[in-house]
Order: sequence, then C-alpha cells, then structure tokens
Amino acid sequence: MQKNNTDITDADEGITRIGVSLPSSLLEGFDAMIRDEGYTTRSEAIRDAIRDAMARWRGVDRAGQYGSAVITFVYDHHVPRVATDILDAQHEYHDIIVTTVHHHLSHEGCMEVILAKGSFDQVRSLADRIRSRRGVTLVRVMLF
Repeated sequence: MQKNNTDITDADEGITRIGVSLPSSLLEGFDAMIRDEGYTTRSEAIRDAIRDAMARWRGVDRAGQYGSAVITFVYDHHVPRVATDILDAQHEYHDIIVTTVHHHLSHEGCMEVILAKGSFDQVRSLADRIRSRRGVTLVRVMLF
C-alpha cells in the first residue's frame, strides 16, 4: 500500500530541499516505520508527518471554547530541572487540572497523563509550556 497525502501537492507548492540531522537510531526506526506504512520514499513520509504535526498544532479552531482534555507526555527525569519545571507548570494550572497519572517507563523515562477541564486556550498553554522543557520528548493533546 503506497501512501501519499494529497492535501498539499508538490505541484501546488514547488519543492524546497532541506537537510535534517538525526541520531542514527531515530532514522533506523523511522525507516522501519515508513516501510511498514508503505511509503516509497522518506520525503513522502516526512511530508505526511509534517502535515500531521501542523494539523495537531492548528487543531480545530477552539480558541475561547471550554471542555475536557487529555495531555500525555514523555520525559527523561534525569535531565536537570525537567521534573521540577513540569510540577511547577501543573501547580500554575491547578485550576484546570482534574487529575494526573505518573508512570515509570524505564529507569530514566517517565510518562504522565493530565486530565483537564476548562478553557482550551489554557490547556494549549499548559501543553506548550511542558513541550518547551528540555528533556520532554513527546507531548500529545486531545480535546473533547
């Protein structure tokens, strides 16, 4: 199965070449993933990954709306101050946080899940604050 997202075609935008530096283990994992997904080139897979990231970033226009949300993130607790910075952020946004769950993935890796209820603007602000911390490797936000 060959995948190719047609939301933005190369003919519509022209092609710009970029260089990306990646750890070899990340590239090996990416190559395995794109083979499994049926991509014929890295470029196709990278374009789709960028489109997906942009869609998540834009999200549905929910500025000023309220509801429930899940923020899931992974971080390396051995990175100096990352755990303290995350905890400080959670205290700053205590008014929207319903509960949190902390899970030890490995000796150094931690995953946390925050259930929140309130302004989606505040949820996005909290997620952005967590995402910007050195040592945080993944942040996902789902709005309901």
